[in-house]
Amino acid sequence: MSSFSKGLYHMKRTTIWMALFSGACLLVIMLIMFVDVIGRYLFGMPLTFSVELVELLMGCVITFSLAYTTIVRGHIQVDILNQFIGQMPKKVLLILADFATMCFLLAASWQLLRKANSNMNDGSYTQILEWSVHPWLYLMSAAVFFSVLIVLHQIYKLIFR
Repeated sequence: MSSFSKGLYHMKRTTIWMALFSGACLLVIMLIMFVDVIGRYLFGMPLTFSVELVELLMGCVITFSLAYTTIVRGHIQVDILNQFIGQMPKKVLLILADFATMCFLLAASWQLLRKANSNMNDGSYTQILEWSVHPWLYLMSAAVFFSVLIVLHQIYKLIFR
C-alpha cells in the first residue's frame, strides 16, 4: 500500500469518526430540545442552559460534518457545463472548484482560530453555564482545517493521478 493510499485510508477513517461525533452532537441537541419543551410546557420549568448548549453543539455539528461531506464530494455542485465539455476541461474546473473550496475552508478555519485566541485572551465564557468558549472554537477550527487537508489531498489526486 503506497503512502498516498495509506493517507487516504486514514483520512477516511478520521472523517467517519468526525461524522459520528457530529451525529452524536445532533442527537444531544434533539434530546436537550425535547427535555426543554417538555419541561417548559408540562412542568413550567425549562432548561435555562439549553440555548447555550445548542449553540455550541450546533457549531460542532456543522464543522465536524464538513470533513465527511468533503471527502465524499457531497457539496452542492452546478454541472450545467459538464454535458458540453470534455474530460480535461472538467478536470480543470474540478481543480478550480476544489481550490476555491480550500480557500473558503482555510479562511473559515483561520477566523475560528482568531476568534478562539481572542476569547481566550478576553476570558469569554457562556453566560449561564460559565463555560469557556475558546476550547470549543479551537476544536471547530481544527475540524475545518482537517477539511482543508482533505481538499488538498483531492487536488493532489486530480493533478498527479
